[in-house]
Formats: sequence, structure tokens, C-alpha cells
Amino acid sequence: MPAPARALLASLALLVFASTSNAARAGKWYWSQSKAEALVAAKVHIPMCQIDRYATGPTCNNPKPHQPGFAVGSATCEGADERGSSFAYARFSCAITVVDGYGRAIAKGRILVYPSGPTLFRWKIE
Repeated sequence: MPAPARALLASLALLVFASTSNAARAGKWYWSQSKAEALVAAKVHIPMCQIDRYATGPTCNNPKPHQPGFAVGSATCEGADERGSSFAYARFSCAITVVDGYGRAIAKGRILVYPSGPTLFRWKIE
């Protein structure tokens, strides 16, 4: 086999190995309840149109991906799908309090949280 073909074959084998090793790392992430509560309070903003008293404005009839929203003031999370008996969970149901710009509570509700990395997660309103 000529040297260029051998080099191409070796690089393809390396590429396949690298992609399978990255796929092996992908999987469930497990967090403690306190970590989930801290990250939800720090990162989640509830869109303005999801809060009843603000849901009648003209911008809510034509929702955009980046609507103005309100921060989560506090979160109390309960874990589900525990890893062994480690008190680490792959899913959470969180009771949240939404606050306005002055820190006053304006709404309460629940969201579902799915960890997807060390500090990354997906969430949706229950």
C-alpha cells in the first residue's frame, strides 16, 4: 500500500475512534438537589408572556425566541431518577418563585429540569 493511502487510512481510523470515544462520554448527567436549585436560580428567566398578568400584551401574540423575562428568585427542587443511593439525580421538578426587577415575587410555578452537562441544562414549564 502506498504511503499516502496508508496515512489517509490511519487518519480515518483515528477520526472514527475519536468520534466513538466522545459518544461514549455522552450520557446522563447527575446533580445534587442543591446544585440544581443554585443553577436554576442563577440561569433561568421566565418569558414575560408565560406570566398571567403580562400575557395580554401585543408581543405575546407574536412570540419571539428572546422575549423579555423575569428572573427566578428562588427554587426548591426535588430529584428523580437517582443514581444508586448517591443523592444525585438526572431529572428535577422545581418549585420556583419569579421576581421582578425590584426582587418582589410576582409569580410561582413549577418547571422540569434536565441536566445536560456540568452546568448546562434544559428546562420546561410544568
